[in-house]
Amino acid sequence: MTRLQRSQSLALVFLVGAFLIGTGVGVAAHKAYISRPRCVFVGEIPTLGESMSKDYNLSAAQIARLDTLGEDQSRLYDSLYKPYEPLLDSIRDRAKARSDSLQEAVRQTLTPDQRTRYDRELAESKACSESWKQSYEAAKARRKKFR
Repeated sequence: MTRLQRSQSLALVFLVGAFLIGTGVGVAAHKAYISRPRCVFVGEIPTLGESMSKDYNLSAAQIARLDTLGEDQSRLYDSLYKPYEPLLDSIRDRAKARSDSLQEAVRQTLTPDQRTRYDRELAESKACSESWKQSYEAAKARRKKFR
């Protein structure tokens, strides 16, 4: 075997090895991705001060000040969105109707086994959305106490 052939063989072995390692890493990453929880939001929505307190080691006075700033911002957003609420509600209702129609069309396209999995995933997604909505409403009610 000449030096050139040996170099080519070594390069080929290196490339095959890199490909196999990359494939293994890709498969492991994919498994980790699909096994992650679909609903990453759980619990109560923190105030601005609460969300920053651990990372910045805030004092109680700083937390209170940031909470006040956050509440002021929320009131501003509420006042800005108030005139558009009927339009936004209408858009949300139409989008929900379209989404429901699409989901039903997808269900009709799937086999019974596929449909079972699809329904389970939809239920998980709806439970996650409902959890978020409840937390959002609780945070909204908590903000109203400041007003």
